[in-house]
Amino acid sequence: MDTESPPGRGGEGLDPSSLRRLLLYGAPETRRALARKLGNSGGDELCAMLAETVRSAGSLRLRASCLEVLGIAASDGDERLATTILSLLNPRWEGP
Repeated sequence: MDTESPPGRGGEGLDPSSLRRLLLYGAPETRRALARKLGNSGGDELCAMLAETVRSAGSLRLRASCLEVLGIAASDGDERLATTILSLLNPRWEGP
């Protein structure tokens, strides 16, 4: 994995470079909007990309922003999304 940008295609119409800039330099409302988009679309591919970045050895700020988006999406989304996110962040988690 590239330690400076999230892996994969991006997701939700964002390429990895745009997503990286959004996460690093976007205002808190921009990151909240991304979290809402995850909740509205399911966004499993994007969730996986953000979770992989959280667990990476890359930029601490980028990793923290990814965790922020995932946390907002997990707490504001439905149970399926929360379960998906929690299992991606902790593969040993066995669910509710």
